Amino acid sequence: MLDFVDPSASSQTSLESQSRVDSPRYRVNLRQGSFEDRWEAVKQIPRLGESAIPDLIAMLRDETLVWEIRWFSARSLGSFDHPMAITALIDALGTADQDLQEAIIDALGHIGPSAIQSLSTLVTEATYQTLVIEVLTRIPHPATQVPLVAAVDLTTGTTQAKVIEALGQFADLDLLPIFTQAVQNKASSVRLAALQGLIRLRTQVDESGWVAWIQPLVQDVNPTVAQRAIHALGRTPHLAATRTLQGLLEAIHTPEPLKIAASQALAWQGTAAALAVLIQTWDTLGQDTRIALVQGLSQITHPGLKTQMSQPVQQWLNTLPATADHSLLRRNLVMLLGQIGDDTALPILQTLSQDADAGVRFHAEAALRSTPVLKQGARVRI
Repeated sequence: MLDFVDPSASSQTSLESQSRVDSPRYRVNLRQGSFEDRWEAVKQIPRLGESAIPDLIAMLRDETLVWEIRWFSARSLGSFDHPMAITALIDALGTADQDLQEAIIDALGHIGPSAIQSLSTLVTEATYQTLVIEVLTRIPHPATQVPLVAAVDLTTGTTQAKVIEALGQFADLDLLPIFTQAVQNKASSVRLAALQGLIRLRTQVDESGWVAWIQPLVQDVNPTVAQRAIHALGRTPHLAATRTLQGLLEAIHTPEPLKIAASQALAWQGTAAALAVLIQTWDTLGQDTRIALVQGLSQITHPGLKTQMSQPVQQWLNTLPATADHSLLRRNLVMLLGQIGDDTALPILQTLSQDADAGVRFHAEAALRSTPVLKQGARVRI
């Protein structure tokens, strides 16, 4: 593949000398044993130390051996953070055997930082580029950032998405231009990876600008990208994010799964403006979105917002038909009333404690017992 610089001659001679002197059973088991014998042999190798490296390299390079022996050899070389092991593994990356290739990638990833410099020289080579990138993305070390940045413009599709996803883990503000450009890429996998990178940078950039980069993605043709963008806007209380989510809830053409995501995101924002949007749009929402909305409201803990919920929730309960198709929604609303703990809800909870729906009755009784009036000793007949 490439001409790599071997370790010093004395070091290599020393290893080969140790290998010739020491002939443990593991070599026989690796070459001739059963699958179980080979596993046992692999367990012995770390105890032998670097003296095992020359034999393992020889087996890895021997194309006359069955793939299983070479596979075990590759895995074993991954235990050695040594230049000879790294060079041999990189040289063998181009094998046509996919199982062996995966073992080599795993081994290099396990070695980690020491392999980065050698791998970096191959990022621009088309023949091995995809394989090298695969290895680099499995090494969570800052030193991979430079070669991965170099690979962004040299790759497309799934490979480029892997590069950008790996870069996202560093949450480095210098990578912002890469992410903002990639969210406009024609490949949805690239847009999704770039979106994840932007999410990780949220606390390091101007909030208005961050929202502006995310906003277009809520209309993405790929549902996963759109949903992830909607949830991302739920991470900030910024009013522009609230208005974007409101637009999704109010639009007739918005698919139900995205309306569900928007209602969840608004509840996560936990602001008065977001709560107002949820209350305002209730009558236009489908059953599944309403359930998600109520479940989201149950996560809000701010006392003032909980008080603002009480009357709308009571109104929703009063107007919902007591039919089987509304049973789950009614139960969730009753549970929410219990969590709010507003004394003004006592009359409706008393009525619902006699409801024909056993689930509604159960949650109404539980809600009654959780209200402040009852905790103070007031006698309420259930």
